[in-house]
Amino acid sequence: MELVKFLKDVEELLGKDNVISEGHGLSAFRRDWWSILMLREVLGHDIDAPPAVIRPGSIDEVINVVRLANKYGVCLAPYGGGSSVVGGAYHNGCVVVDMSRLSRVLEFNEEDLTLTVEAGAKVVDVERWLNERGYTLDYHPQSFQLLTIGGAIAHGGYRLT
Repeated sequence: MELVKFLKDVEELLGKDNVISEGHGLSAFRRDWWSILMLREVLGHDIDAPPAVIRPGSIDEVINVVRLANKYGVCLAPYGGGSSVVGGAYHNGCVVVDMSRLSRVLEFNEEDLTLTVEAGAKVVDVERWLNERGYTLDYHPQSFQLLTIGGAIAHGGYRLT
């Protein structure tokens, strides 16, 4: 019951298009690339979809979603690119917070070579953005095409602080 109230309030906050609570859209967030979950799936075990997926588009929306989750006692699991090979994006029954709308470059200072981006920005896109300006992250993990900046930092990514 609390989940229903939570999702109703989140829908008012983010808009109906940014809350998925049924249908095929949930299945894309069942698991990341963690080999244990992949093996379970291959062996025929069901990997349940999360109860819902929400897609905030700003830091303020994330803050307000977390406040609502606290109010209703709903657990949240962040989801970036889904590239985690350690199960970091697995929801385990929590509502998934899809970070893909938080993908903007916010600031680049060429003098001190600092770059500020949102957590959902994919490393490949940030690398391309920097390359167009003659710079590089010089960071190329095996998950380069899917990995987000937030995921890299959360999992101890190389020099991304």
